[in-house]
Amino acid sequence: MNFQESVTIPASTLLEMPLRVSIRLTAGMVTSIHPLVPSGCYGLTGVRILRGSFQLWPMTEGEWFVADQFTDSFPLEFPLTSAPYELIIEGYNLDDTYDHTISFRIGVSRQGDPGLALLDVIKNKVPDDLQELVVSAVDSKGHTRRLVSLVDNELLPILKASLKAQQDLLTVSYQTMSMKELLNF
Repeated sequence: MNFQESVTIPASTLLEMPLRVSIRLTAGMVTSIHPLVPSGCYGLTGVRILRGSFQLWPMTEGEWFVADQFTDSFPLEFPLTSAPYELIIEGYNLDDTYDHTISFRIGVSRQGDPGLALLDVIKNKVPDDLQELVVSAVDSKGHTRRLVSLVDNELLPILKASLKAQQDLLTVSYQTMSMKELLNF
């Protein structure tokens, strides 16, 4: 899935005091960053992307991405598996006359990790208020059926897939172990 954010950096925003904007994402693997820098920046505007205090892009710590009329995609593999699921876009603008808007598309993949799928189901389909869930499960057969259906149709298949993946991993591990390693396991 792709997330998009446009950041307008006011004129005279200093490098030492950059604009900081959060972009909310979802749990997964950040797979690409696609900056869209319009014509007219003339190398006066710089941007970078952080996760907390860790500089994610450009990859050289302390550097900024500076361009004019640029659009390209940068492949990346960065796990985003703990909250908050967000990145920080920082930008400066040394142009003393014009604001500049830089747009970003950020690709996030959720494939291949049953834990992320489970997190997604819980986040998007289980009611926010646990007390409401308990009350609705007790008070109404309709709510109880929806809860049972959610567990049967959404959560159990993900948990079963995760368990199978772990069992397969252990099977491979056992096959490569010596008899001594198996006895000590």
